[in-house]
Amino acid sequence: MFTIRSVREAEFDNLPQIRRERELWGGSIILYRRAWSFVTLSGSAPQLMLVRPHQSRVIAGLKCSLGTLLFGWWSFAGLLSTPRALAHNLSGGLDVTRIYAGPPPPVPGSKEAEELYRELQIASDRIEARGRVGIVITIVLALILFILLVGFVLHYDVPPKP
Repeated sequence: MFTIRSVREAEFDNLPQIRRERELWGGSIILYRRAWSFVTLSGSAPQLMLVRPHQSRVIAGLKCSLGTLLFGWWSFAGLLSTPRALAHNLSGGLDVTRIYAGPPPPVPGSKEAEELYRELQIASDRIEARGRVGIVITIVLALILFILLVGFVLHYDVPPKP
């Protein structure tokens, strides 16, 4: 889960380019999540994208999710982080335009900053709840697949050798 502090303190290599493109074309700066895993290793990383006014945040999230779909499932921890990342991305990501674009973000402790942080926290909590639903769906599907596989193996009739 992204916290307001982690969003503000994150460093993105593509942020200057995103700011330039936003000045030219407009749009929103959206934070998406990537997940990857391999056997015992797994990780999750934020990714910033500029979504232009005529583009869908969900479609942009789908583009960010392709790598996660391919490389996120390959460990136990990946089975948990991948549905969360997919839910985050496919729900449109987190709009962080007010933090990274235009004038400097509000001074911490000010009323404007508290309002902004509250809005972002609500959006982040909503996305996190969708991620938990994604984990539950993944576990249920894995159990159904396991039951079907066990049922197939137990009921597979091998003819005796003559």
